[in-house]
Order: sequence, then structure tokens, then C-alpha cells
Amino acid sequence: MIIFDFESGKLICIIELDTIMPGYSVNDFGDAIRFGVTTALEDEDDLSKVNFDIFLYELYIKGGAMMMTFECGM
Repeated sequence: MIIFDFESGKLICIIELDTIMPGYSVNDFGDAIRFGVTTALEDEDDLSKVNFDIFLYELYIKGGAMMMTFECGM
């Protein structure tokens, strides 16, 4: 997605180009899990804060994959 300034027509930013190209659902699932079930920010430098939260993972596999598909489709 490319976002432009409405008044000037200048480019503001490019967002998530990987979500608009063909791919495999397993890659999308893995990408969602990578940021969705961790206990830290995606760019956290302190690796002691980065943990896999099994509770979040279990919630995601029960319905998050369908929600992400719906969200991306919108």
C-alpha cells in the first residue's frame, strides 16, 4: 500500500508490500505468529523480553487466522 498526502500529492510512506503479493498461507500464519504471540515489541533489542506466549498462540489458532484473513481482505 502506498500512502500519499492528499493536498500535495507527495508520497508519505509504503506499507507492507509483502501482504499484496501471492504467497502461501503457511507463510502468512508464521508471520502472524511471529508478532502476534510474543511478549515484546517486534524490534525489541533486549532478547530477554522476547518470549512465546502459548496462551496467545492457542487463542490465535482458534480464530485469529480467520480474523487476519478477513482483515487483510478488507
